[in-house]
Amino acid sequence: MDSVACMAKSTPGPRDYTQGTERALFTFSGMSCYYPQCSVPVVVFIDEEPVCNVQIAHIHGANPRSARYEPSMTDDQRRAFANLILLCTPHHTLVDRLRPDQYPATALQEWKQQREADAGIDNAALAELTEDRLVELIEKAVGAAGPQRSVTAELGLGVTLGHDKRVSWPPEKAKDYFFSDPEYGPPVITVTARNQGALKAYVDSCRIKVAPSGPTLTMMGEFPLTNPALPCSLDVGESCVWQFTLEPFLRAVRATRAVFPEGSADSLIGEVTLGSGETVETPELPACYLSADL
Repeated sequence: MDSVACMAKSTPGPRDYTQGTERALFTFSGMSCYYPQCSVPVVVFIDEEPVCNVQIAHIHGANPRSARYEPSMTDDQRRAFANLILLCTPHHTLVDRLRPDQYPATALQEWKQQREADAGIDNAALAELTEDRLVELIEKAVGAAGPQRSVTAELGLGVTLGHDKRVSWPPEKAKDYFFSDPEYGPPVITVTARNQGALKAYVDSCRIKVAPSGPTLTMMGEFPLTNPALPCSLDVGESCVWQFTLEPFLRAVRATRAVFPEGSADSLIGEVTLGSGETVETPELPACYLSADL
């Protein structure tokens, strides 16, 4: 009985993905969720650490209670690359739990084929994929694409602790803490640039604008001990943070709203200009996060 149990336990299940399968999914995903027009990245940075931001989803379900389960398939087929896609958590929940009837296997297969076509993966290749073949295809896709430059940027809020330290909070909560401790310095807004590509990048300038119709402010001399000098190099995997005193942006939002119609100053957007000539924008930071009276 013990030997039978041991044999059953050692048999790979429908979720025992091989390393090659997982690598292939992330490589051929285009670095975002497979759901059409979804731009959620497969990896995000939290406290400077890369964190997986998607889940492996089955086209034909992993077990009898799963969406799109096909009883004639083996577990090897269920866990194979050809039966898998990457989905962000909301779309995985939508596709498998909330509205599975609206998402047949044929639809998910179309998403997979369209997303992976640019990487040279086609139906014929999928039919005979082995672990070794997956590794070959990964190397082919990476080699064909060549090294890529990918810099992202984001805005944050916090306070200074002297000139060389900073405390940050989630933007939607920051205003509740700005003046909660007399030891805190002035509130600041930060711009973080991250190099998530395979080429070294150079940041030439950093600024923040009031959107959609307000001014653009550049004030890099405020924190000479902490703000990186420009131009600034960003090696692969590195990040840099620039901080600005928040008060001028509050004044800019209020002044814009006083002159222009409603909706003229709803948010802030950071801009990072690279040595390559590219401009990288941050996601919008709602102006209401800056102060309780905005």
